[in-house]
Amino acid sequence: AANSAQGTVWGWDAANAAWAAPSSSSATVEHTKGYAIYAGNNQYGDFLRSGSGTIELTGSVSNADTTVSLSYNDGQSSSVTFVGGASTAATEGWNFIGNPYVSMYDWGSQTIPTDLNSAIYVWNGSSYTSYNNGIGTPRYLAPFQGFWVQASSSSVGSLTFSASNRVTDQNAELYKANTIDGVYLKVLTDQIVSD
Repeated sequence: AANSAQGTVWGWDAANAAWAAPSSSSATVEHTKGYAIYAGNNQYGDFLRSGSGTIELTGSVSNADTTVSLSYNDGQSSSVTFVGGASTAATEGWNFIGNPYVSMYDWGSQTIPTDLNSAIYVWNGSSYTSYNNGIGTPRYLAPFQGFWVQASSSSVGSLTFSASNRVTDQNAELYKANTIDGVYLKVLTDQIVSD
């Protein structure tokens, strides 16, 4: 999960406006949280894995409404450089969360809590794209897609993903920086039956 200063998996700590490595390589992924993951090889060595193969994600499939707690930090003492600049309006309240479902999620039908901006921001491999009140892309979030939301107050509380906003009639837009051989998904109902 982390190799001194060169980690492969990082989660956003919204309360402190900083990236944080998991506590250990056996740490559990938090449901509804977004992660930045580097897979590949660079001058520091191999990251995530040394060669091709399968990376397995296990756990229970969520079919119910799912609530994520949001945190607030004004970002003014953060060591992170923010895309929008250094003003409080650009640095405050960022939360990196993820679509908790194995299906596409319609953000256009999302109920937005008070003190949370309605825009979402998704990294497309080279820059950020945004969707806000019917304008921009992506409106439909891919399964487990990580994305940014911005709180404008410390009283923002939480956001609830509604299971009724799941959709199956949209194509997923998945982003990556490099070409890969393929992504194979295997859904197990038990250790014997699978799709």
